[in-house]
Amino acid sequence: MSAWKYILAGLLVILILTACGAEHSASSESDPAQSASEPAAQSANSEGDAGEDTPLEWPTELMGDILPVPSGVITSIDRGDTFFGSDAPAYITIVSFNTMSREDCRMYTNKLKNLGFTDDVTEQDTDTKIIYSGSMNDEGVGVTFQYEFEVEKGFVSYNPMLTDAFIEEWPIDEMSGLPD
Repeated sequence: MSAWKYILAGLLVILILTACGAEHSASSESDPAQSASEPAAQSANSEGDAGEDTPLEWPTELMGDILPVPSGVITSIDRGDTFFGSDAPAYITIVSFNTMSREDCRMYTNKLKNLGFTDDVTEQDTDTKIIYSGSMNDEGVGVTFQYEFEVEKGFVSYNPMLTDAFIEEWPIDEMSGLPD
């Protein structure tokens, strides 16, 4: 009877090792949805993962080859769905950073304005934070910059797909009498 216990224990160990190996090889298979965001996944860290000795580099391609590098220390690079939640589009890129002065934040928002992010602007400059959000309607891109001074953290998000394709046409048949 004890021989059966050893055989059963041996089979259980083999089963566990096989399951762990199958999980590893399944995760290394190519997933088309993940492949589309491969650069973001390679650079992505949860906030605070970047140590002082290993700062992250600005993801030029993911930020549209147009956005200037903020003067702060980059702490993470995320996709929209991981930063804002599953309802947000994955094609948005968010770069989080810290240690940026108020003057550097103001200079950064001025750089965004000078680059042409002057459509659909939202701007706030208070004692506790600076926020600037704008788009280039001709290019179909948008940016949001936010920095909170009390926690000394901020982010820049880049949206490369601001288009009217996502806006539904006014349902005139269902809304008769209301203006377009």
